Amino acid sequence: MTDKNKAVFIRHKLRTTPEILEDLWRRREIAIHFEDNFSTNPDDYEKEAAKSALKRLHKYCNMGVVVGAVYRKIRPVDILVGIIPQGSKITPINRYGNDYIYKVVQLQNVKEISLIDYPVLAAIQPRLTTITGWTGASDLLYRIAYNKPIAHDVKYLSPGQLEVICQEYLRMKGILKVLLLPIGRNLQDIDILGIGDDGYKVYAQVTHSSQRSKVDSKLQMLKHYKGQGAKLIFFGPKSCNIADSEVDYIFIESVLAELQSSQEAVYHQAIEMMFNK
Repeated sequence: MTDKNKAVFIRHKLRTTPEILEDLWRRREIAIHFEDNFSTNPDDYEKEAAKSALKRLHKYCNMGVVVGAVYRKIRPVDILVGIIPQGSKITPINRYGNDYIYKVVQLQNVKEISLIDYPVLAAIQPRLTTITGWTGASDLLYRIAYNKPIAHDVKYLSPGQLEVICQEYLRMKGILKVLLLPIGRNLQDIDILGIGDDGYKVYAQVTHSSQRSKVDSKLQMLKHYKGQGAKLIFFGPKSCNIADSEVDYIFIESVLAELQSSQEAVYHQAIEMMFNK
Protein backbone atom coordinates (compact mmCIF):
# COMPACT_ATOMS: atom_id res chain seq x y z
CA MET A 1 0.00 0.00 0.00
CA THR A 2 1.26 3.45 -0.91
CA ASP A 3 -0.12 6.81 0.15
CA LYS A 4 -0.50 8.84 -3.05
CA ASN A 5 -0.11 12.02 -1.00
CA LYS A 6 3.39 11.01 0.13
CA ALA A 7 6.21 11.59 -2.32
CA VAL A 8 9.98 11.55 -1.86
CA PHE A 9 12.84 13.09 -3.79
CA ILE A 10 16.32 11.56 -3.72
CA ARG A 11 19.43 13.01 -5.32
CA HIS A 12 22.34 10.60 -5.76
CA LYS A 13 25.23 12.77 -4.57
CA LEU A 14 27.07 9.82 -3.01
CA ARG A 15 30.74 9.01 -3.58
CA THR A 16 30.57 6.78 -6.61
CA THR A 17 31.55 6.09 -10.21
CA PRO A 18 29.52 6.26 -13.41
CA GLU A 19 29.63 2.47 -13.63
CA ILE A 20 28.14 2.10 -10.14
CA LEU A 21 25.41 4.62 -10.87
CA GLU A 22 24.56 2.78 -14.07
CA ASP A 23 24.24 -0.46 -12.10
CA LEU A 24 22.00 1.14 -9.46
CA TRP A 25 19.86 2.63 -12.23
CA ARG A 26 19.57 -0.73 -13.99
CA ARG A 27 18.69 -2.52 -10.73
CA ARG A 28 16.06 0.14 -9.88
CA GLU A 29 17.67 0.87 -6.52
CA ILE A 30 17.99 4.10 -4.62
CA ALA A 31 21.04 4.50 -2.41
CA ILE A 32 22.52 6.72 0.26
CA HIS A 33 26.12 6.72 1.42
CA PHE A 34 27.31 8.11 4.74
CA GLU A 35 30.48 6.48 6.04
CA ASP A 36 31.43 2.96 5.00
CA ASN A 37 29.33 1.38 7.70
CA PHE A 38 27.00 -1.61 7.38
CA SER A 39 24.62 -0.38 10.07
CA THR A 40 21.18 0.95 9.16
CA ASN A 41 20.70 2.36 12.66
CA PRO A 42 20.89 6.18 12.53
CA ASP A 43 22.38 6.24 16.04
CA ASP A 44 25.49 4.45 14.76
CA TYR A 45 26.54 7.49 12.72
CA GLU A 46 28.31 10.59 13.95
CA LYS A 47 27.21 13.17 11.42
CA GLU A 48 23.75 14.69 11.75
CA ALA A 49 23.29 14.54 7.96
CA ALA A 50 23.74 10.76 8.09
CA LYS A 51 21.38 10.34 11.06
CA SER A 52 18.74 12.50 9.38
CA ALA A 53 18.95 10.77 6.00
CA LEU A 54 18.65 7.30 7.51
CA LYS A 55 15.76 8.33 9.75
CA ARG A 56 13.92 9.69 6.76
CA LEU A 57 14.60 6.60 4.68
CA HIS A 58 13.31 4.34 7.48
CA LYS A 59 10.18 6.48 7.76
CA TYR A 60 9.52 6.32 4.03
CA CYS A 61 9.99 2.54 4.00
CA ASN A 62 7.57 2.14 6.88
CA MET A 63 4.81 4.25 5.33
CA GLY A 64 5.17 3.41 1.64
CA VAL A 65 5.80 6.29 -0.77
CA VAL A 66 6.19 7.22 -4.40
CA VAL A 67 9.73 8.28 -5.32
CA GLY A 68 11.38 10.53 -7.85
CA ALA A 69 15.10 9.67 -8.03
CA VAL A 70 17.72 11.56 -10.01
CA TYR A 71 21.14 10.21 -11.04
CA ARG A 72 22.36 13.40 -12.64
CA LYS A 73 25.96 12.34 -13.27
CA ILE A 74 24.79 9.69 -15.75
CA ARG A 75 21.24 10.83 -16.63
CA PRO A 76 21.14 14.65 -16.51
CA VAL A 77 17.64 14.95 -17.97
CA ASP A 78 16.08 11.68 -16.80
CA ILE A 79 14.44 10.53 -13.59
CA LEU A 80 13.30 7.21 -12.15
CA VAL A 81 9.76 7.25 -10.79
CA GLY A 82 8.83 4.29 -8.63
CA ILE A 83 7.30 2.99 -5.46
CA ILE A 84 8.78 2.06 -2.08
CA PRO A 85 6.14 -0.42 -0.88
CA GLN A 86 5.02 -0.11 2.71
CA GLY A 87 7.21 -2.22 4.97
CA SER A 88 10.25 -2.17 2.69
CA LYS A 89 13.69 -2.72 4.21
CA ILE A 90 16.96 -0.86 3.90
CA THR A 91 19.75 -3.18 2.78
CA PRO A 92 23.45 -2.42 3.31
CA ILE A 93 25.58 -3.57 0.38
CA ASN A 94 29.28 -3.72 -0.51
CA ARG A 95 28.94 -5.27 -3.96
CA TYR A 96 31.10 -2.43 -5.33
CA GLY A 97 33.83 -2.84 -2.70
CA ASN A 98 34.28 -1.77 0.91
CA ASP A 99 34.88 1.84 -0.12
CA TYR A 100 31.32 2.00 -1.41
CA ILE A 101 29.11 0.59 1.34
CA TYR A 102 25.65 1.88 0.44
CA LYS A 103 22.27 1.63 2.10
CA VAL A 104 19.83 0.73 -0.69
CA VAL A 105 16.09 0.29 -1.15
CA GLN A 106 14.47 -1.55 -4.05
CA LEU A 107 11.91 0.39 -6.10
CA GLN A 108 8.85 -1.16 -7.73
CA ASN A 109 6.51 -0.01 -10.54
CA VAL A 110 9.45 1.89 -11.97
CA LYS A 111 9.18 4.20 -14.96
CA GLU A 112 12.05 5.95 -16.72
CA ILE A 113 10.88 9.42 -17.72
CA SER A 114 12.49 12.46 -19.25
CA LEU A 115 12.35 15.85 -17.59
CA ILE A 116 11.92 17.21 -21.10
CA ASP A 117 8.52 15.49 -21.18
CA TYR A 118 7.63 16.51 -17.61
CA PRO A 119 9.41 19.85 -17.14
CA VAL A 120 7.39 20.70 -14.04
CA LEU A 121 9.38 18.02 -12.17
CA ALA A 122 12.61 19.81 -13.04
CA ALA A 123 11.20 23.14 -11.94
CA ILE A 124 10.09 22.02 -8.48
CA GLN A 125 12.93 19.72 -7.44
CA PRO A 126 14.11 20.32 -3.85
CA ARG A 127 17.55 21.87 -3.74
CA LEU A 128 20.73 20.71 -2.01
CA THR A 129 19.24 17.92 0.08
CA THR A 130 19.94 14.20 -0.50
CA ILE A 131 16.54 12.77 0.45
CA THR A 132 13.40 14.62 1.46
CA GLY A 133 9.64 14.80 1.06
CA TRP A 134 8.38 16.10 -2.29
CA THR A 135 4.79 17.13 -1.59
CA GLY A 136 4.38 19.31 -4.66
CA ALA A 137 5.07 16.37 -6.98
CA SER A 138 3.11 13.65 -5.17
CA ASP A 139 0.02 13.43 -7.35
CA LEU A 140 1.95 13.63 -10.63
CA LEU A 141 4.52 11.01 -9.55
CA TYR A 142 1.74 8.71 -8.37
CA ARG A 143 -0.03 8.98 -11.73
CA ILE A 144 3.19 8.25 -13.62
CA ALA A 145 4.10 5.23 -11.45
CA TYR A 146 0.61 3.70 -11.76
CA ASN A 147 0.04 4.56 -15.45
CA LYS A 148 -2.83 6.89 -14.65
CA PRO A 149 -3.67 9.68 -17.11
CA ILE A 150 -2.21 13.11 -16.37
CA ALA A 151 -5.05 15.61 -16.15
CA HIS A 152 -4.58 18.87 -17.99
CA ASP A 153 -4.64 20.99 -14.87
CA VAL A 154 -2.75 24.21 -14.19
CA LYS A 155 -1.46 22.77 -10.92
CA TYR A 156 0.84 20.49 -12.95
CA LEU A 157 2.46 23.39 -14.79
CA SER A 158 5.73 24.86 -13.60
CA PRO A 159 5.76 28.62 -12.90
CA GLY A 160 7.61 29.17 -16.17
CA GLN A 161 5.08 27.12 -18.16
CA LEU A 162 2.22 29.03 -16.58
CA GLU A 163 3.83 32.31 -17.61
CA VAL A 164 4.17 30.98 -21.17
CA ILE A 165 0.50 30.04 -21.53
CA CYS A 166 -0.58 33.36 -20.02
CA GLN A 167 1.57 35.18 -22.56
CA GLU A 168 0.05 33.12 -25.39
CA TYR A 169 -3.43 33.85 -24.06
CA LEU A 170 -2.71 37.59 -24.24
CA ARG A 171 -1.51 37.17 -27.82
CA MET A 172 -4.55 35.10 -28.76
CA LYS A 173 -6.87 37.75 -27.34
CA GLY A 174 -5.00 40.52 -29.16
CA ILE A 175 -4.06 42.18 -25.86
CA LEU A 176 -0.31 41.69 -26.37
CA LYS A 177 1.50 42.32 -29.64
CA VAL A 178 5.17 42.23 -28.72
CA LEU A 179 7.32 41.58 -25.63
CA LEU A 180 9.69 44.20 -24.29
CA LEU A 181 11.55 41.78 -22.00
CA PRO A 182 11.86 37.98 -21.69
CA ILE A 183 9.00 36.68 -19.58
CA GLY A 184 9.57 36.04 -15.89
CA ARG A 185 13.20 37.10 -15.66
CA ASN A 186 14.05 40.76 -15.60
CA LEU A 187 11.58 42.52 -13.28
CA GLN A 188 10.90 41.22 -9.79
CA ASP A 189 7.26 42.34 -9.75
CA ILE A 190 6.33 41.80 -13.40
CA ASP A 191 6.26 38.49 -15.28
CA ILE A 192 5.09 39.79 -18.67
CA LEU A 193 5.93 43.21 -20.09
CA GLY A 194 4.98 44.16 -23.61
CA ILE A 195 3.06 46.45 -25.92
CA GLY A 196 -0.61 46.16 -26.86
CA ASP A 197 -2.21 46.77 -30.24
CA ASP A 198 -2.88 50.45 -29.57
CA GLY A 199 0.54 51.20 -28.14
CA TYR A 200 -0.24 50.88 -24.43
CA LYS A 201 2.13 48.96 -22.17
CA VAL A 202 0.96 45.64 -20.78
CA TYR A 203 2.14 44.73 -17.28
CA ALA A 204 1.14 41.27 -16.08
CA GLN A 205 1.76 39.24 -12.95
CA VAL A 206 1.26 35.44 -12.92
CA THR A 207 0.85 33.18 -9.89
CA HIS A 208 -0.37 29.73 -8.84
CA SER A 209 -0.77 30.91 -5.25
CA SER A 210 -4.20 30.99 -3.63
CA GLN A 211 -2.90 32.42 -0.36
CA ARG A 212 -4.69 35.73 -0.09
CA SER A 213 -1.82 37.47 1.68
CA LYS A 214 0.63 36.55 -1.10
CA VAL A 215 -1.83 37.48 -3.82
CA ASP A 216 -2.58 40.84 -2.17
CA SER A 217 1.13 41.56 -1.87
CA LYS A 218 1.71 40.78 -5.55
CA LEU A 219 -1.31 42.87 -6.49
CA GLN A 220 -0.02 45.93 -4.65
CA MET A 221 3.37 45.58 -6.32
CA LEU A 222 1.71 45.34 -9.73
CA LYS A 223 -0.27 48.51 -9.05
CA HIS A 224 2.97 50.46 -8.72
CA TYR A 225 3.08 50.35 -12.53
CA LYS A 226 -0.31 52.00 -13.07
CA GLY A 227 -0.37 55.16 -15.11
CA GLN A 228 -1.46 56.64 -18.39
CA GLY A 229 -1.02 54.17 -21.23
CA ALA A 230 -0.59 51.18 -18.92
CA LYS A 231 -2.76 48.05 -18.73
CA LEU A 232 -2.42 45.96 -15.57
CA ILE A 233 -3.31 42.26 -15.65
CA PHE A 234 -3.16 39.72 -12.84
CA PHE A 235 -3.36 35.99 -13.64
CA GLY A 236 -4.33 33.90 -10.62
CA PRO A 237 -6.55 30.99 -9.48
CA LYS A 238 -10.35 31.14 -9.31
CA SER A 239 -10.16 30.48 -5.58
CA CYS A 240 -8.60 33.89 -5.01
CA ASN A 241 -10.66 36.15 -7.28
CA ILE A 242 -9.69 39.81 -7.04
CA ALA A 243 -12.10 42.69 -7.58
CA ASP A 244 -10.04 45.80 -8.31
CA SER A 245 -10.98 48.52 -10.76
CA GLU A 246 -7.34 49.16 -11.65
CA VAL A 247 -6.43 45.56 -12.51
CA ASP A 248 -7.92 42.92 -14.80
CA TYR A 249 -7.97 39.63 -12.87
CA ILE A 250 -7.94 36.57 -15.18
CA PHE A 251 -8.35 33.01 -13.92
CA ILE A 252 -5.42 30.76 -14.82
CA GLU A 253 -7.91 27.89 -15.17
CA SER A 254 -9.75 29.90 -17.82
CA VAL A 255 -6.50 30.60 -19.66
CA LEU A 256 -5.81 26.88 -20.02
CA ALA A 257 -9.41 26.10 -20.97
CA GLU A 258 -9.54 28.78 -23.68
CA LEU A 259 -6.26 27.72 -25.23
CA GLN A 260 -7.49 24.13 -25.28
CA SER A 261 -10.76 25.14 -26.96
CA SER A 262 -9.04 27.40 -29.49
CA GLN A 263 -9.32 26.69 -33.21
CA GLU A 264 -5.52 27.00 -33.43
CA ALA A 265 -4.09 23.47 -33.50
CA VAL A 266 -0.69 24.69 -32.30
CA TYR A 267 -2.15 25.55 -28.88
CA HIS A 268 -3.51 22.01 -28.50
CA GLN A 269 -0.11 20.62 -29.48
CA ALA A 270 1.76 22.87 -27.05
CA ILE A 271 -0.48 22.02 -24.11
CA GLU A 272 -0.31 18.30 -24.85
CA MET A 273 3.48 18.50 -24.90
CA MET A 274 3.54 20.41 -21.60
CA PHE A 275 1.65 17.67 -19.79
CA ASN A 276 2.72 14.52 -21.64
CA LYS A 277 5.00 13.30 -24.41
